Amino acid sequence: MRTIHKKLFLLPLLLLFFSILVLHAQKKSNIFTTINAEYKYGKLAKEAIKNYNWINFDIVVRTEFNGQHLPDLTYNISYYNENKTSKVFFLDPFGRYYMTDNNSIYFVNNQDCEFSIFNKNKNSDWYELTRSNYEDRIRYMPYIEKQTLDPLFGSRHIIQHYCKDTIINGNSCVVFYGHSMKSKQLNPKTNEFDIPSQYYCITWVNKETSMVDSVNIWQLYDKEHGSENIKYIIKNINHDNKTNDYSITFDPNNKKYKHYSKHDENNPPYSMINSRNTELSASLLSYPLISLSGDTTTMNNHEGWILINFWTFGCTPCYEHMEKMRQEKDSLGMTVLQQHRITVLCINPYSNNYEALQKIANKYNLNDCIYSAKGINTLINIPYFPTYYLISPDKKSIIKYTWLDDYSNLLYIN
Repeated sequence: MRTIHKKLFLLPLLLLFFSILVLHAQKKSNIFTTINAEYKYGKLAKEAIKNYNWINFDIVVRTEFNGQHLPDLTYNISYYNENKTSKVFFLDPFGRYYMTDNNSIYFVNNQDCEFSIFNKNKNSDWYELTRSNYEDRIRYMPYIEKQTLDPLFGSRHIIQHYCKDTIINGNSCVVFYGHSMKSKQLNPKTNEFDIPSQYYCITWVNKETSMVDSVNIWQLYDKEHGSENIKYIIKNINHDNKTNDYSITFDPNNKKYKHYSKHDENNPPYSMINSRNTELSASLLSYPLISLSGDTTTMNNHEGWILINFWTFGCTPCYEHMEKMRQEKDSLGMTVLQQHRITVLCINPYSNNYEALQKIANKYNLNDCIYSAKGINTLINIPYFPTYYLISPDKKSIIKYTWLDDYSNLLYIN
């Protein structure tokens, strides 16, 4: 009788033991399935690309933040590789063009009318700085990597296991899933806690071409900051020879760049310089501000309180404030700040492209406010856009603002 009870007691333990073995075997099999599938498609894609000197493709970035759909952004990317010579070409939707090889970086900033060439061999920090500005982008390749199990954009978006085969837009695709979690940690640089977040990533690979079809990433923040859903869609993969196109695009003697300022290690572009100074100086107060009519003025020439609004092209918060001022003008005949005798100077510190500046002025009815002061950022700290400075009538005090909201704090001081 005791022997029977003993066997009955051991039976659940044996069942639990065998269940664990089965689950472990399934997990191990799933891992090998993922590694084999990932290795297969990554290898096939790279082998196919070896037959071509060029690979060109577009990446469409589709973003939804807290349920709000943002405009699609399209990036044009090309890789060239022949006889141990390799180059990367990257064109972003904001008019910034990059070309890099092992020795130099060409950087064309069409928004701010700058053409820069930085040489790696001159031991300049500007080469590394420019490279770091888009080093995440130059990793873009339309296939998954064996070494990192990384679908497209950096180590955080991990391929952890194979999901299934499916059909997308008539194409047979294999689906991979991955996720990563980021705990709340103290950032030593800012001495503040990073926002805790969690990432989920699904990667679709076209089984016929072995190329990535798309990557969908869900990034969940805490309750205060909400969630973000980004989809990267790979389009227009081709192997066309782009030599002529890019030779023109990155030719410093191109007539298009006639009025562009030219830069190198000894004369870095204004758009990449940011002074740490937040104090008033004689140089700042006398810096030439060019109006859209071509007249030159300075901060010294304006009496009373002055609000400096530093803005740049493509800055959504900048445009939102301009729209607010436009609405004030439409309803009141002048802006709220003008009613309180505060002069507003909307200064673009990077660009002297007056045609582009005029389009913004016309759109927001701000012809009397918008100025070009290319290079003024070398005299005053502009960490982000928009940045506001309120200057007192005696030109002796300055107050920095990151957001004006209803102007209450600003008007209280005034």
